[in-house]
Amino acid sequence: MLDEEAVRTIIGALESASDSIRHAADALRGTLEQGALDGHERTEQYANAVMRAKEIHPALGPRQAEILEELEIAGADGTTTGVIFRKIGYPQPDVYLTLRGLVTRGLAEKDESASPQRYRLASALRS
Repeated sequence: MLDEEAVRTIIGALESASDSIRHAADALRGTLEQGALDGHERTEQYANAVMRAKEIHPALGPRQAEILEELEIAGADGTTTGVIFRKIGYPQPDVYLTLRGLVTRGLAEKDESASPQRYRLASALRS
């Protein structure tokens, strides 16, 4: 049986590996056309945060960009993982993991005082 410290170490390593794999996959997805997602044209109105984010992190993937666009649409009040996954059709656990990565990279903020937790654009990306 594993002790608690070993389990925490394993969990940390798996989370780190997951983030690395997700980052590599997002970089590969970056070759896809950025002008359309799931057959719908992107609106220029909500592309400002994505453009600023790509200046900060050039390897930003299409799903990350799509989630940032949803955060920009949500405005200062932010939104939840549930709202985002229903809008973009991305599984809720993956939305959560992507948001966590965006928070880690300083592109999104998490409001833990809200229930359910809400996410919004980081101040560096707000217009």
